[in-house]
Amino acid sequence: MVQTPEEIRDRMRKLQNAGRSDEAIAICTAAMSKISQEDIHRLLDYRASAKWRAGDREEALADMEAAITAAPKWAGHLYQYMLWCAELDLFNDAVKVSKQLVAVETERASVAFIDSARFIQSFALLQLGDWEGALASARSVKDEKPIWVSGRFVSKSELIEAAAKKKRI
Repeated sequence: MVQTPEEIRDRMRKLQNAGRSDEAIAICTAAMSKISQEDIHRLLDYRASAKWRAGDREEALADMEAAITAAPKWAGHLYQYMLWCAELDLFNDAVKVSKQLVAVETERASVAFIDSARFIQSFALLQLGDWEGALASARSVKDEKPIWVSGRFVSKSELIEAAAKKKRI
């Protein structure tokens, strides 16, 4: 019996929560040969998440890159990859993906990820020393609530202040 991507995800998460990461990863890998090609990107995403949680950052990034290649307009893949890039100090990649995410969200007339993408973009540009870009991106963020990035909460006002003072945070 072929399982749906959601059933595979739920089974994988149960294994992960039980501390059985290797089995969670194996579930996704095995299911890839049994599921439709149009859903492969979802399994790559799930497997990437399992690998990330297991501590295998490089393989997680590679799987998420493959998911993005398979479904370049799937906002959830772009969002997760952007967050991981910021967390790993891959700021050039974080900027690139945040721009891609804003474009995808704009094209589909959605705002679900736009503020987060602009926020992460501003944070990454700060780390790269692009003060003007960081300031412009931060000013375009509508939500004032702090966001967890690179191991701590950062607020929009902190981004604006740091960009204006030309300092990294």
